[in-house]
Amino acid sequence: MKWVTRCRARVNRIATAWLIRRFIDPEAELIFVPPEEVAGVQREQGAKGFDAPEATYPHKDERGRCSFEALAEEHRPQDAALRAMAPSMRRLTPPIERRKRARTTARRAAVAPHQGLEGSRSKAGAVPPL
Repeated sequence: MKWVTRCRARVNRIATAWLIRRFIDPEAELIFVPPEEVAGVQREQGAKGFDAPEATYPHKDERGRCSFEALAEEHRPQDAALRAMAPSMRRLTPPIERRKRARTTARRAAVAPHQGLEGSRSKAGAVPPL
């Protein structure tokens, strides 16, 4: 079976891919695509999506479970070790909103030291008015 998720894998997605290959579907073909393509790959290729918008197993389902938790509960309900790991995966995965804020903050921090350089460069060779 094909499984699809967002590219730029983080802890939760790597752990979920491990769960799928190790305990659910040893022959799984894992596909990593941009987030906006997950639903299309599910539809067009019959893949199961995880940890992405509109995925079969979304980043956070209606019960508040991450994809790892949902898959472990559904496919390995008697496996106490996996069930014990599942809440840890949720705690390791920051909410999408917090990740977006972190990226914005990081971009601002990267740009801040360079703000105003264009203006100072253009004025560097200017002749002051008389």
